[in-house]
Amino acid sequence: MALSIANYTKAIRSTLNVALCIREFPSELVEKHIKPEIEVFDTHKDSRPLIFQPITISRSEKERCLIEGSVNSVRVSFTIKKSDDLERLIVGRFSAFFGTRAELYEIVRKKPIEGYDVSFLILNSHLEKFNSCLLYTSDAADDLLCVDLGGRRIIKKK
Repeated sequence: MALSIANYTKAIRSTLNVALCIREFPSELVEKHIKPEIEVFDTHKDSRPLIFQPITISRSEKERCLIEGSVNSVRVSFTIKKSDDLERLIVGRFSAFFGTRAELYEIVRKKPIEGYDVSFLILNSHLEKFNSCLLYTSDAADDLLCVDLGGRRIIKKK
């Protein structure tokens, strides 16, 4: 039986809240570099102590989310339901769109995990970058310590 969309997103949100407790941690295999352990694990299976048990949240057989965590990174992959040729075409274009623009979105992987339509790789640096400022709409308070970016104001936390 399929989960409702609200229960599905709530399960993903609560799992990500736990999985995103990551920190900056140098790789044990790549000396003096901070490499995502979840990506290093794909090529070196001996880094298992730094990788957490993967969690799959399924709404139905054709719609699921895989959350793979490690000490310094989290990889989130989604399979989107495709029930007919048109939906397969749309999902294929959607995946290709993200793949070709992965550098712009920072957390999107160019190539999704096998069996999934889109994958995201979240590092500690991404969390620090996006949590360092508070976004709100431009019609809020006018403050000299903020910058207007296309209808949004960014105020640095003190």
